[in-house]
Amino acid sequence: MSESAKTIEKLQEVVAQCLAENERLGEENRQLIAVNQQLKADLKTANQKIQFLLSRLFGKKSEKLDTNQLLLSLNMDEFLANGEDDEPAKTVPAQQPYR
Repeated sequence: MSESAKTIEKLQEVVAQCLAENERLGEENRQLIAVNQQLKADLKTANQKIQFLLSRLFGKKSEKLDTNQLLLSLNMDEFLANGEDDEPAKTVPAQQPYR
């Protein structure tokens, strides 16, 4: 066998090995893409759950403002500013809280 025939044979073996490795890496890549997509979906679900729980914990409905308590504080400030006069402190009608 000539030198060029041996070189061609070795190159063909290398090409066959490269093709097999390429096929193996392609399959591994497809599997990793599938795992990545699943992990992204899981992360999205987890983030949605976190946002839901945060909104329940810290959202608008977690702390309700009682206007009567604010009015009590305002009336107390007026009472203390006026001293203990015979004149009662002015009262402000309660307002409905915003919903």
